[in-house]
Amino acid sequence: MSESVETPASQPSKADLIKQIKSRLDSVIPQFDILRPQEFCNDEAYLDGLSTDNIEFIAKVSALEPVVLHAGLLSQRSEKELMKSVRTKSAADLELSLILGSLAIKTMHKEDPNRGIIVSMFGRALRWKWQLNNKENAKQLDDAIYYFQKTVEIEPEDEANRALHFDDLGCALWERYTRKHDNDDFQSSKEAFENAVNIPHSGKPMFLSNLGKLYKDKALFSPNEKDELLKKSITVHLEAINCVASGFLGSIRSLHRNLAVSYLELHPVEDVGTELDTAVEEGVITSGQAWMFRYELAAMLTDRFRKSGLQAEADMSISLLRKALPEATDQVIVKSALADVLEQKGLSIGSPDMVAEALEFSQQALNVLSEYNADFFRVSLNTGILLARQYLHTGDAEYIEKAVTVTRRALASPFIGHHKWKFEQILGIQLGYRYQATENASDLDEGITLLKGTIDTAVTGLTSFDRGTSLNHYGRSLHERYKLSRKPQDLDLAIESLKASIVEFGPEESSITDVYNDLGNTSSSLFETTGKVEDIHEVVEYYKKALSSAEKFPLMVRSKPMYYFGLGNAFFSRFQTWDQAADLNQSIVFYEEAVKNTHPGDMRQFSRVGSLCWTLLHRCRVTNDRKSLVAAQKTLQETLEGPPIPNAQHISFLQNILGMSYLIEYDRSDNDVSFFDKAAECFYAAAHSGSTIAKEIYPPTINLLKTSIGKYSKTRNPVDFAKVVEQFGKLQQIVLLENASIREMHGLTNILADLAVQIYDIQNIPQFGMVALRIFTVVAAEQAAFPEIRLFAFMQCSRLAYELTQSADVARRCLVKALEILPEAILIGPNRSDQLRSAKRLSVLPRFLLSFSIAAGDNPADTLVLYEQSRSILWNRLIDSKTDLSRLREVDGELAKKFEQIRINLSRASSQAVVTGTSIDDRVKHHVLNNEYRETLRLIRATKGFERFLLLDEAKDLIPHAANGPIIILNSTKYRGDALIVTPEGVINVPLPHFIQDTAIEKSVQVILASRQAGINPQRAFTMFQEVMIWLWDVVASPIFEKLGFLGRKSDDDLLPRVWWVSSTWFAHLPIHAAGDHAKAMQTGEACTVMDRVVSSYIPTLRALDFVRQSASKFAASKTGSGSVLLVKMPTTPDDVDLPGASQEIESVAESLNPNLDIKVLNRPKRQEVVSALQKASMAHIACHGTAEQDDPSLSKIKFQDWKTNPFDVRFLLRNSAFKNLELVYLSACETAVSQTSMDESIHLSSAFQMVGIPYIIASAWKIEDSVSNQLARDFYTALTASAEGETLDCIESARALHSAMHKARKSGVNVLFWGALIHSGA
Repeated sequence: MSESVETPASQPSKADLIKQIKSRLDSVIPQFDILRPQEFCNDEAYLDGLSTDNIEFIAKVSALEPVVLHAGLLSQRSEKELMKSVRTKSAADLELSLILGSLAIKTMHKEDPNRGIIVSMFGRALRWKWQLNNKENAKQLDDAIYYFQKTVEIEPEDEANRALHFDDLGCALWERYTRKHDNDDFQSSKEAFENAVNIPHSGKPMFLSNLGKLYKDKALFSPNEKDELLKKSITVHLEAINCVASGFLGSIRSLHRNLAVSYLELHPVEDVGTELDTAVEEGVITSGQAWMFRYELAAMLTDRFRKSGLQAEADMSISLLRKALPEATDQVIVKSALADVLEQKGLSIGSPDMVAEALEFSQQALNVLSEYNADFFRVSLNTGILLARQYLHTGDAEYIEKAVTVTRRALASPFIGHHKWKFEQILGIQLGYRYQATENASDLDEGITLLKGTIDTAVTGLTSFDRGTSLNHYGRSLHERYKLSRKPQDLDLAIESLKASIVEFGPEESSITDVYNDLGNTSSSLFETTGKVEDIHEVVEYYKKALSSAEKFPLMVRSKPMYYFGLGNAFFSRFQTWDQAADLNQSIVFYEEAVKNTHPGDMRQFSRVGSLCWTLLHRCRVTNDRKSLVAAQKTLQETLEGPPIPNAQHISFLQNILGMSYLIEYDRSDNDVSFFDKAAECFYAAAHSGSTIAKEIYPPTINLLKTSIGKYSKTRNPVDFAKVVEQFGKLQQIVLLENASIREMHGLTNILADLAVQIYDIQNIPQFGMVALRIFTVVAAEQAAFPEIRLFAFMQCSRLAYELTQSADVARRCLVKALEILPEAILIGPNRSDQLRSAKRLSVLPRFLLSFSIAAGDNPADTLVLYEQSRSILWNRLIDSKTDLSRLREVDGELAKKFEQIRINLSRASSQAVVTGTSIDDRVKHHVLNNEYRETLRLIRATKGFERFLLLDEAKDLIPHAANGPIIILNSTKYRGDALIVTPEGVINVPLPHFIQDTAIEKSVQVILASRQAGINPQRAFTMFQEVMIWLWDVVASPIFEKLGFLGRKSDDDLLPRVWWVSSTWFAHLPIHAAGDHAKAMQTGEACTVMDRVVSSYIPTLRALDFVRQSASKFAASKTGSGSVLLVKMPTTPDDVDLPGASQEIESVAESLNPNLDIKVLNRPKRQEVVSALQKASMAHIACHGTAEQDDPSLSKIKFQDWKTNPFDVRFLLRNSAFKNLELVYLSACETAVSQTSMDESIHLSSAFQMVGIPYIIASAWKIEDSVSNQLARDFYTALTASAEGETLDCIESARALHSAMHKARKSGVNVLFWGALIHSGA
């Protein structure tokens, strides 16, 4: 017989359990009619959302016997779930609490002694639900009040907690009153509190305090009864603090805090000052805890002060706390509070003493605490922050060291727990500050790691403020690391973090102002990298937002100087980039605001004063405004004298700037070397200030050496030279010993090399030259170096190699390498001034290249190709922009289209940045466009048949350029003089051994002086000029013509040959066409002058000649009928001397022309009238004033009626080049054929007209006597008309016509100084 197997009973399902519960509860007859229909457990589906565990619990309770136990068990579990929801803000736990609580009420027995507690707990759960839902659902509060009312109705009169239940009811009614302002709620709440007070209970002080708060809120809504109700409130509060018994379990401080709230409502600080109301003071003294009231009142005033900035509130807070301190039983919290308010007030009024006192109190509080004390971490945090604050104010590194020590001590505590993230955040911030003091990169890296950790770690309760703070300082530290490493990812992440910080803080948090400032700083660094106009605009906007935001937060007003300083920096960056005086002036305005608003004790005043003075010195340089120089010196001297006394770093910074001011003063003096001594004294003080920061001591060390060299170059005193050698040795030691990777070392070797070569040049000591050569060789080979720096290094290597080793081949090879980066080195400049400065600095390169190539034995034709590649970079770019692309379009249409678009953009950004100075946006695009241009050019030259695209012809193709006559390139260096001549037979070299640089420059200066003396001492001027012309014939012209076989006319019918002269820099001032002994020629008939041998024209480069000849050929091919002639006269000119001869000259010209020509005369026109007329004319003769600008030749101009507001200068001309019919321009205006600068680029009005496509230009190098000018013009047009076939003038003959006019002038006795001023340029 088989055995039967017993199986265990299966567990009931959740659905079965719910049925059991409902079945059992349905059998329960409620003994209290409290729960309303369809609510909570009276809802059919009330159990559906509960978990199985909770269902099982309810099922077990419902099955227990006796039934009277059910309510108590359910209520206890309900209370447990409520507490859990309060801790975690869990809505699910709260819903479970409400279901359990409602079940407890439903099963509650009539005689249950805890029935009041059960209903009250349910009411509290409902009130928490209202609070958890942001107090928005009024019904939830109404429900809570209903159950609180039921509690006091059903509970026994002797219930021990009855007073607490009345208090619950009073609080709920009070909350509803504050929202609906229903007086019935006020009365009911008042009665509930009074009932609670009248029941003996240890919580009586709390009940009275709540009643006092009710009166206070009633007062706020009852303006007519406000004072009476507030007095009642204060009376009740005083009663509350004076009835505290030993059994009171509540917070005594909260009782005093509530009294303080009502007190401030009745007694505003601005009305009563710092003294307490007598009755209140007596009342709090009676309580035995007067210090506590003073402390709580002070804490409230401090909080108000943070928002309002009302100093009276801070003053009363400080007064209360000082009185509270002697009697306080808790010294720590009072001292901490004193530290807090003293810090806030000290910062608001810029009082370092008050901030220092705050630190003292905070340290006192910390010194009595152990890590076991609950206040230890709070006080440690505040002390660390104050120590860091004191470092920022004083610059004393000892403070930041102490701050780090305090914070690390707290972090090391085993009890730190949830405080850890906050201290890691503060330590990260402090390490960033310590990096500023020590420049120890490991501090910066550790700080960044800590701050990143606080951002990434999910910290419970981390507020938006805390997260925003971490993001702010994380971004700030990343920016510091970027300045050290120059890694773009650090800068990008810094900006990203700061922007995220803005979002976290939101517009209503005062810390957002500092974040805007930090964004301004980081965006400034971004602008330095990109040069984009939108980036610098964003920088300015961030600082403006910081200023605007500071106005919203009174305590942030103290930071306004920092934001003004940021704006000053931003506009100074704009000035440095775009060279706009308006930006410089605006930066000065903002720096002045920063200095003016900086508290005298704030150590940041030194950097602000220094920056202001630096910009004032720049304004002096730009405008020659001596007032700015004097103001800067006075301010620097006063600031250095104090108070406050500057620290070592500040002394170094300010003394260096003061030294620079004396160097500027020397530049404006008559070689007064005493300014060198003053400058040296400042630089020495700066270098020996005691600072250990490299960026502070290197600049004055370098400047001291430069000053010593400058003085020695003037005195040649052995003592001064000894100082030079001493300083040079110190600088060389720095370069050899310091770590070359640190940021301050960048460029230091370049400076050392510059200084070494200066000493070599002055003293001719080969050892210094060799030091310079070694360093420049390293710099030139550095691919990552800035192009202009590399190019300059190549040039120095070249000439030092030639001078020290006599190797012309090595010298030439250096310069050939330099050619690869020459265009980039000049054109990389973001503005016209930078590019012109670079072109001037590098102008010696073409001359050196030609000299060294010839000396090395190179073929003259190959030498000429290299020479042309090295010259007139700016003009060549303009020529490039006009090249015909039709053949390229046939081969590669897309490439041609791309190049044309870039070329169009460059015509706006590049040529205008170089010479025309248009909008900031166009000039900023220039840097990026140059890179695109070079890459596209590389692609075109890689295309078959376009290998020489935009390049000068190869050597074999140069010959055709000389088809109409030789092209003579004059070159002079301190090593040799040469003439490269392109002839129909080839390129030849004619050595000119006496055409040496120093002599040539001396003769050029003599020409300039003679031209200026002509109207003062004509005879002296004539003699000076004639000496130069004879020298120029003997040294230059005669050897050339002997080589060419140009010996003059054999008969009067012979036509003299044409020649084109190419010269540059200072030598362009030598009028080679006028060279010779004219007196001898006239007396003997000997052809001993240039004009007796050739007809001369001038051209900047062979490419320029090719360009204007293409233009001339187009005119020759399109000649039809008579031309139109524009004649412009300016007999009077605003703010310039009259030119009475201008009208006579125009009349003479008109009479000399064929009467059938269409002649238009403009008298005293404005610029636009001239432009409109030029667009229609085929020839133009302009008689007016002209000026050549030395600093910026693109500003060289001819003056019309509105010249002051609308100048007709080089840059304007290049922007308005639509003169399609214009073939010849005669500029009877002085200084229109010469550039008053030593650079290789021939930038003047004559060359500018050529660059816009006009093939024939006649212009004047200097002023000509009116009668001579009249005669020359008349004879020129007479000769030109005589050479014409028919009515149309043939401008091809313009060079011969001018030659004829000058020949006639010479024959009539006009001195060569006058007729030699006229120059023919072009085809």
